[in-house]
Amino acid sequence: MAGSTLVSETPILDLLEPLPKARKQKPIHAFAYSLLAVTVFGIITDNYPLIVFYVSFLLVLLLVIATHEFGHLTAGWLAGLSFVGVSVGSFCLARDKSRLRVQFKRSPLWGQARMALVRLPNARKKLIALVIGGPLANLTCGIGALALAPTLSDHLGELESAMYGLFAYLSLLFFFTGLFPKLGNGYANDALLLKMLLTSRRDVKQLLASYALALQRRNGVDEINMNLRWAKLTYGLGTASQRQYFANWSSYRAQIDTNPAEAAKFLEKCLVSSATLTPEQRDHLVLEAAYFTAEHRGDSHKADTWLKRVSDPKKLHTLALLRVRVAILSSSSNHTDALQACDAGLLYLRQLSATTWARATESTWQAWRSKLEQKQTLAPVS
Repeated sequence: MAGSTLVSETPILDLLEPLPKARKQKPIHAFAYSLLAVTVFGIITDNYPLIVFYVSFLLVLLLVIATHEFGHLTAGWLAGLSFVGVSVGSFCLARDKSRLRVQFKRSPLWGQARMALVRLPNARKKLIALVIGGPLANLTCGIGALALAPTLSDHLGELESAMYGLFAYLSLLFFFTGLFPKLGNGYANDALLLKMLLTSRRDVKQLLASYALALQRRNGVDEINMNLRWAKLTYGLGTASQRQYFANWSSYRAQIDTNPAEAAKFLEKCLVSSATLTPEQRDHLVLEAAYFTAEHRGDSHKADTWLKRVSDPKKLHTLALLRVRVAILSSSSNHTDALQACDAGLLYLRQLSATTWARATESTWQAWRSKLEQKQTLAPVS
């Protein structure tokens, strides 16, 4: 029909529409605002002891939270888990490959301990120990502080005595309130996690799957080659939108080699719902859009545009970046450099431990290299 225009089925992938903006979780400033309010009120009313008391209260609360999180870390370490990171309020300590990294983030006054499985056998028992460690640390510190109170009371000032008692009672409060299973801000508390580990076979499988995926990442497996069965179980822990995202991603993966046109529609659906992804997940999706555009649509210019949208390339998997580089170079008929990038990918795989994944992936890259050699042979000589 004259004057009619074709409507793209994949407008975001085709760069006709913008990628949805990432939804950033707003930091909670309640404690900062309350501290500011108490400080202003204390200065106006010349009530400086109030400021000292409130600051002391916040420090004691942070100490109780830190005790809880380091209880998790200690129990996890004794059970054979590996340290990943810990957060107490705005303070974050995390392992970045072989070194520790300290960060300060705007966050609510809470804590989180992160440990990783080194091996899968007896994983359930190890996770139970990890979960119990936090509440047990609060209970031990609370009872211990109360038991020592009569001995220490004569050596403490009025404020110190008040803060000491506050630490004891807050520790016990943390323990007893943590006995009730609940879900808040998308995170299960210790009691709910323990209940899941002890009573729900389905939830145990999901939790173990999430830890198993993290173990795969540390062993060098890229996002594209993650165990789909584990990933499906892990996404089962998420919201309805997260489960739908994984369903679209799985359909894309299943059809990318056999039916690229249909796979593009599922990749488009993933791009549409990308606003809720974490920054790293979003970058992996953008990288996949670059790969698909180059490898299956032969458009190196658009693929390069997608690649430039990656916000933090340093956090992406080396093999995933090389995969995109090979695809872009090949689609731009730069076969010599594409082969060199492919060789770099094969070298990376050979440096990994001889796992089933590494061997299977190396086989795939060898087949890809053979296709690149054929393209180079058939390419016209300039």
